[in-house]
This record gives sequence, C-alpha cells and structure tokens, in this order.
Amino acid sequence: MSVYTKMTMGLKDALSWIDEESTARWAENNIFLTLDVSPMTGMMNFKKTPWIEEILDDWDKVWVEGYNIMASTQTGKTTIEFICIFKELDTNPCIMQLTIPNDKAVPLFLKKKFNPFLRGIKSLQNKISLRKKQEKDRTSDALKEVAGGMVFINGNTENNRRSNTVKNIFIDEAALMNKGDKEELEGRTKSFEDKGRKMFCVSSRKHSGDEIEVAYVNSFCKKSLMFECQGCKKFFYPKREHFKYFTEKEYREKYNLDGLGNRNDYTREAIETAHVECPYCAYKTTTEIIKRLILEKKVKLIITEGSEEDIVYGYKLNALATGLTKYSTIAKLLIEAESDPQKLSTVYQDYFNEVYKIKANVTSSSEVLNLSNKYEEWVIPDDTIGLYMGVDSQKGYFWATIVAIEFNLVSNMVWCGRIEDEATIEAIMDREFFYSDGEVYYGGIRRAYHDWQGYKTPKKEYVTNADTGEVVSSMILDMPQRVKELVFRMSEKYGARSDGTERYYGVRGEQHLSNDRAFIPTKTGLIVEGYKEKREIKTLKVNTTLLKTAFMSSLARSISKSNAEEGTEAYEYEDRLHYINKTEVERLRSREKIINTDYDRQITSETFANHIVDGRVSKFMYWNGTRDNHFLDCLAYIHTAITQDSLYGVPKPTRQVHNENDFSVMDSLM
Repeated sequence: MSVYTKMTMGLKDALSWIDEESTARWAENNIFLTLDVSPMTGMMNFKKTPWIEEILDDWDKVWVEGYNIMASTQTGKTTIEFICIFKELDTNPCIMQLTIPNDKAVPLFLKKKFNPFLRGIKSLQNKISLRKKQEKDRTSDALKEVAGGMVFINGNTENNRRSNTVKNIFIDEAALMNKGDKEELEGRTKSFEDKGRKMFCVSSRKHSGDEIEVAYVNSFCKKSLMFECQGCKKFFYPKREHFKYFTEKEYREKYNLDGLGNRNDYTREAIETAHVECPYCAYKTTTEIIKRLILEKKVKLIITEGSEEDIVYGYKLNALATGLTKYSTIAKLLIEAESDPQKLSTVYQDYFNEVYKIKANVTSSSEVLNLSNKYEEWVIPDDTIGLYMGVDSQKGYFWATIVAIEFNLVSNMVWCGRIEDEATIEAIMDREFFYSDGEVYYGGIRRAYHDWQGYKTPKKEYVTNADTGEVVSSMILDMPQRVKELVFRMSEKYGARSDGTERYYGVRGEQHLSNDRAFIPTKTGLIVEGYKEKREIKTLKVNTTLLKTAFMSSLARSISKSNAEEGTEAYEYEDRLHYINKTEVERLRSREKIINTDYDRQITSETFANHIVDGRVSKFMYWNGTRDNHFLDCLAYIHTAITQDSLYGVPKPTRQVHNENDFSVMDSLM
C-alpha cells in the first residue's frame, strides 16, 4: 500500500465525523442485522421496507425539528429510531438523550434492544464506554455514554428531565409519558434552537388521547403509510374495518350448520381468506399482493395534511401495509381473542395501530341544540349565583367559555368562542353581564382558569437564501411565553381576596385514568422570568379525563330530561345543562333540521366510551382527532372552579341581591 493511500485513508478516518452521506445510505453501508435484532439478517437493505428509507430521508431535512411516529408493531419503528441515533453518533457527535418512561426498563432496554443492534455497527465499537450510575433509591442503572454525550434517562422522573441540556432528544414508548412531560423535555433543547435541534418520539398507542396520539395530531405535516389498490388504483390507509376474513355466520351458512361445529376447522378455513378490502371498490388485497406492491414501490408514505416545508412531522403506520406479518396470522389472533376484550385490545394496538372500543354512546348535534335555554349571548338567568370562565390556548390564539351557574347548580353557557389577543380576555373579565330584562348583573366573573400548558408548538416560517441556499427560520409566534405572561399578569390583577381565594388561576390539564381526584395543587407554581419580577403564582393539575367523563354523563341525563314535558319534575332536573341560543333553530323538536354551531360540533368531538387500559375496562373520553375540542377542556376547568367554591347549599338569590347598593349576599359568596 502506497504512502499516499495510507495518508488518504488516515485522513478519511480522522475526518469521519464529517457527514457527507444520507442517513439511509449510511445505514446500508454500516449496519449488519443479526437474528436477535431482525428476521431480515445481513447488511441493512430497504428494498422490503421503503417507508423506513422515506422517514430517514425526512430526518436529513435540516429545517424539521420534530418527528412523531405513531405505529403498531411490525412496522420497523424501533429500527428507525436506532438508525437515527447511531448515525448521529458516528458521523455528527452531539449532546443527545434517549428517554424511556419506565425507570426499571432502562437496563432491559439496553440488554434486549440497544446493545444487540449496536453490535452490528463496527464503526461505533471503539466510541462507546459503559459506567454505572448510583441512584438515591439504591438502584443501579446502566448509563451509556457515547462520543458526544449520549445518555439514557427515566423520562417520568422530574429531576432527570430537567438535568440535561441536549441537542437531540429521542423518546421511546412516548405513549406512556405523562401529559406535559414532552413539552418539558423539549425545553431542554432551547439552547440549540438555531443549531439543528431535533425531537424524535416513537410509540405504539396505549389508549385514546395518550401522548403519542396527541403528538401526532399536533404535527403540522401528517403522513400515513398507504398502498395502491390494484382494482381502482387509489391509495388508502388500511384500518381494522378494512380487514376481512370468513366469519362464523358465513361458515355456518356454507355448510348448513346450526352451530359452529369444530372450531379448529372454522379457524383453518377462515385464516386462509384473510385480506384487506379496498374502501373504494372492495378489491381484495392479500399478503402476497402487498409484498409485491412493496417491491414495486406502490407502498409509500403519503401526506394527508400539511406540507414538506413544515417543521414537525407525524407518521401513522400499521402492520397491514408492511407485509412483515401475514394476514392469516392476524386473523388467527383475532379469532382466538374474540371473547376476551383484553386480548382484542392487544391485537388492535399491535397490528392495527388502533384502540379497541367496547361500547360508545354517541351524542348528536341535534340533541345538544335541544338544550338551548333560549337566551342570547352575554345574557344570564335570574337565579345566577356565579359566573365562571375557562380559557384554553391553542396555536396563536385562545378559546374561552363562560358559564352561569344557576340555583340548584343548573349550568347555562353564556358565551364561547375564539379570542385573538390577551387584551380581549381582560376586557371580558371586566365587562358587564345582563339579565333577560336588561338589568345589569353586578357579580362579575367569579373565577377564571387558564390552561397555561395547552398550547400547540408555535409554527415557524422558513425562507431560503437565494444566493447561498441556506434555510433561515423565523418564529411567527412565541405562544408559550405569551400564555405564561398572561396568566402571571391576570393573577396579579385579579389576585387574592380576604379569604385567600383568587379569581384567576393557571391550570395544567392531566389525564389520570386510574386517579379519582378531580384536581391536584402543584407543589411548585408557575414562574415567569423577565416579566416585572420573578414571582410564583398558584397552579392546579386538572384531571380532564375524569371531569369530561363526568360532564358527558351529565349531558346524557340532560338530553334525557329535555325530552320530558315542560313543567314536570323530570324537566326541572338539577345539574341540568343549558346552552346559548346562537342560531335560529327551525322545527328542532321534530329533528327535521340539524344546525351545526361551534359548541355542538366541539361537544360531539369526543365520545364517552369503554376502553381496555392496562388490562382492565376503563371509562374515559375518546377524541377522534378531527375536530377542535377546546370547549370541553374549558368546561373541565370551569367544573374545577365550581367544585372549589362548594356551591352546594348556597341560598337562592333574589333580584334585590343584585342591586348595585346591596352586595351583602354576593360578598359572602365571593
């Protein structure tokens, strides 16, 4: 070997950190898969998994900051995550963090997944060291540090989440994260905001509304793994409803049987008929066809919302489009689990990327409109004992709802809608409200709660320099800072009374499927730095799942009572819900005309259903992800405020109480 060749090779090795090839090409050139990692052994090849290559190409886009992969098993989601991690470590070392929600799972994750994959990458063998980290709870966790500062942490431990400043964050099993933890972790990357930071979340679904579903829904550019139907040539995303096989009824009819007969005979015949039926033309796609389509590049990720220029990507994949699991295998699992909801739930999550629902009570828009109290906006009932406002932050604006609580706890919506700026919220807090006869109500808004963490990641716009080709980003809107400063300012303005209560609170929505507490005071409040002075204000964690479930139960009772005859005991039901009459409704009782308004669309965006969670049946809200649901969130915050005020047993007010010269009774309530 010549001296020149040796020098060239040595220089190449010395500068190996310089990234000159795509992530997909690096993987094909450097990763060897063994049987303990993948059934497709040998050097990495994307011929049978083209969707993995597509996602890796997206990883190379410098302007993209977030990747949220909501996928079932048998889709290669963990492989995608590992490739991105190891490629960065090998070619572009930087401070990175891999977060696993379960503390005890870290050593097992390293032993069963991470290390076996790593052994197939020779270029990284001499760049890795292993040491032990002693925890206060006397446990010993493996902390793996790689060139550039790769660390593993338990993401559900608050001190761990706050202990590192990193450039890239990877979250495995993101569905198990608590609400708000992802945003907190993202805050660890702020120092690298203009240095190419990236957050990668991957997980299968655990239940409706979990963190991976929320992350996917909030992604700006959404992609779904689809395949081309060979009948009508249309692409579609296969769902459980499209997966078909020989049913028991068809089997009995075919053989003229009164009962099922030998179940094994039925199962053998049924699984051979398993296929995916096209929703457009009913063409039947089998496992053999899907494998051929993959080789022909007719299985691909297709954008369903947003564009390639967006900064946060979301991916939805399931096993029906990958060909990695035979359809006959999936059909067999479904047949065996037919009488076991827990097993069915597992099959739905593992292969369809869906949540198994046992029963759902669907509320229609017309039923909601039947609850109109015939009042106009900003008008309150005569028996009002308190006004409450809930505020939700989304994208670049706010949603607010105001409810008047009538004697006997009858709930009347006074106003709901979108608010563009903070000044409007203050104007609403200070405005006057009126009775139906025009007389002024002097009580004002009793409490207002604002979800200071309920914002969507602010969007950036990107401009490319025509001369250099450099992508330049500019933040359109810093919503998190706006929200924090608003809650801070409003809490100052509408501060504590003599009894220690405040009119304005910051709240943080949480999902506690097994916790029966409606709200939990936080140990540390909200602190805003750089706004006048550093000060801590009170905040609450609100169990939105529990409260919205209770609300939907109350809604169902209200709908039932609304059909009773006026003047009867059933019609005058306590805890009844009423809504403002925002729309002229014709022949509503006869259901001949259904009119959609903001609030009834939002109130029917979530379904009260029974789901399997952690091996048991749990009742909670299911959000279909296609409509806004800020109205329901605001009602959860309002319900928290009403509960804190303990309005049960409050005396019935009279109109004389609200005379501007007599505040005696209202003062006692405030």
